[in-house]
Amino acid sequence: MVIFLIAFVAANMFSVFMYTALRSFYGSSVTAIVLLLFISSCILYTVLLGGTFFSVKVRHGSPVSAIGLKLGGTGKSLSWGLGLGIPLFLGALGLGYVSQKIFSPTPTDSVNKTLSNLASGGVTVPMIVLLFFTLIVLAPVCEEIFFRGYLYPALRNRLDEQPAMIINAVIFAAVHMQLAGFLPRALLGYGLCYMFEKSRNLSGSIVGHALYNGLLLIIFGFLIK
Repeated sequence: MVIFLIAFVAANMFSVFMYTALRSFYGSSVTAIVLLLFISSCILYTVLLGGTFFSVKVRHGSPVSAIGLKLGGTGKSLSWGLGLGIPLFLGALGLGYVSQKIFSPTPTDSVNKTLSNLASGGVTVPMIVLLFFTLIVLAPVCEEIFFRGYLYPALRNRLDEQPAMIINAVIFAAVHMQLAGFLPRALLGYGLCYMFEKSRNLSGSIVGHALYNGLLLIIFGFLIK
């Protein structure tokens, strides 16, 4: 969690300066929001993964296979990701609907703003591609390496399976800092932990995470007008 806090603070401090610079070029347009989301994500994930691999390789002297980055078990893991990914998304979507009735979306959430502009046709094709890359490739790969590959085994070494999965899910949901999205993200985090627990390979949880983000983009960006 110290690694995550350092990465989070670094990304947010840099984002303050980047937001000012982007606004001077693009105003408060969706282009500025997408670029800010991409750049801040790159900074966050660079520091996050740097700390993760330093801890795994240098501090503990472990191979990267210890955090699920391996070929063995890929087929089984992918079957979990594809097989459980859609039901997990539907369950999270249902929880999200309930949450939206109880809580309001965070007004300053950049992803919500971008999806609203995407639905209204206010995003150029390059920005759509960049948004999809950020949310469907960059976020699933980097977040799964940290949360499921690194944090979950650290919890699992000290706790039984269920408490470790629940704590991991709660932390995963909490760090996104969006009240209305807490319950669906907690369910997602729990399901992704379950996939990893069954295969000890990250490919399934990465695919499941990418499916979740991708389907949200399609539904809220293109189907809901």
